[in-house]
Amino acid sequence: GQRLLADGYSTPFLYSNRCFMNTSLEEAKESVANVGEMIAKQGFPNGMPPVTFVFTGAGNVSTGALEMFKLLPHKMVEPEELE
Repeated sequence: GQRLLADGYSTPFLYSNRCFMNTSLEEAKESVANVGEMIAKQGFPNGMPPVTFVFTGAGNVSTGALEMFKLLPHKMVEPEELE
């Protein structure tokens, strides 16, 4: 959220907990899910370019990151679909 704000876009990511503030995995998931609900209802600011997340590998870190990402509204695309 802070990075997008520095670029001039106020997004629901500003309302997510910082990672170190969560006391459990369930609390972290709830925070991300709440942001996902806000994105689904409000969307992103007009004029904001698409947000792209890339996950590589199949290890624990990538698997965990993808698990959290799936709590957000998203569209999965293949690399060749990106412009």
